[in-house]
Amino acid sequence: MKEEAEAKAGAKGKLDKSYVEKFKRAVVLLEKLNSLKPNQTEFLEALATAYANAGMYKQAEAKIKEADALRKK
Repeated sequence: MKEEAEAKAGAKGKLDKSYVEKFKRAVVLLEKLNSLKPNQTEFLEALATAYANAGMYKQAEAKIKEADALRKK
């Protein structure tokens, strides 16, 4: 969605940020999933991706670090 919006912006010059709200809704669902199945690296990576695409970079970085720590165990 983000890449599509950026591609359209290249032609028009204005970036459509409507995808951000979709990722924010995805964050809520992925947080619930992560609370039900903690310590799953796949879920943490998906949550980090959703955070990053929603512009929540500090949270994304924290989840990536958490996933990396789990892989090292």
